[in-house]
Amino acid sequence: MNAEIQKLKNVADLAKFEYMRGSIDYDELTERVQPYITAVNVRGKEMAKEYRMPFFPLTKSKFLR
Repeated sequence: MNAEIQKLKNVADLAKFEYMRGSIDYDELTERVQPYITAVNVRGKEMAKEYRMPFFPLTKSKFLR
């Protein structure tokens, strides 16, 4: 992972923790997590194309598990 994606992951993980605690609602969680999901999906598409593998996008529900 590059540094930018790692920073986005840290923000997303913190938002996930706060959501599970009940500190933030689902809409605020979506605002904080969506940049990370978008970045991971873009990188995933590139890697899948490079290695000729199928691409399975990351979704919000998958991230919250």
